[in-house]
Amino acid sequence: MKNLGAALLLTLSLPASGAEVYKCTAPDGKISFSSNPYCGQVQAYAKNRNEPLVEISPAKLAKISTQEKIELHYARVDLADVVEIIGDVAGIAMEPIALEGKIISLNQPPRPWLDTFNDLAVTYNLDYRQAYGKLYVYQLGGMGETIVHSPDLLRWYQSADTWDIVLKNDGILLAMRAYQETDLKERLPNLLRRVREELGEQAHTNAAETVALKRSNAGVSGSIASSGNLDQQSRALAEENAKKRRIIEKRLSNSQQRQQNSQSRCFSSGSGC
Repeated sequence: MKNLGAALLLTLSLPASGAEVYKCTAPDGKISFSSNPYCGQVQAYAKNRNEPLVEISPAKLAKISTQEKIELHYARVDLADVVEIIGDVAGIAMEPIALEGKIISLNQPPRPWLDTFNDLAVTYNLDYRQAYGKLYVYQLGGMGETIVHSPDLLRWYQSADTWDIVLKNDGILLAMRAYQETDLKERLPNLLRRVREELGEQAHTNAAETVALKRSNAGVSGSIASSGNLDQQSRALAEENAKKRRIIEKRLSNSQQRQQNSQSRCFSSGSGC
């Protein structure tokens, strides 16, 4: 009976169905819910919405020897595809950002994959940082660098749904005369503001975490359902699998052209071509 009374009290104290509900965590760990988007103290949620970038050597992430050789022969190939191929060989989750559409040619005899990657980095002014379990590869001074070094943009990049919202709002800005022919870096402050507003996120350090009310046959339940770690992991896994399928399909579509090339690439000097 005591538990039933507590549940009833919680139900009555919650905002009506359909209203925004926010969760605050006090320094002592006590959790409270209200319709106020701000908490009385700094929230770890607001401070740690992004995962810190790590500067790391690809050699430390590789699952195979850095002396494993790779051979690449392409008359025309997308730089992003080459980065992903090297990542596949090394066993590194490499994620090229804003490198698509940059067509290059390669005629490389067997040599260590790390030497190949480093040469590409020097030739095409590439840099890389690790976050969210991936090594992000981008071009210095380009759009990819802005995305990787903007905590909110990189966080939104993890989900196709949130990234679509970013692209939509960036398109709106580009349609404005003031932003025509501007770099992403110039549009960034207004872009972040627009996307945060659409997603219902707060920029302040005491911003509360948005949660959703569970529905039951009796109406709104007293329990709170936030997007938990399990749901986030499931979504991330589904998105990663979908991306892998797209990469495989893209490579398969070019397989016939590669087969016609008498100098098709080999991943190791020890295997025949």
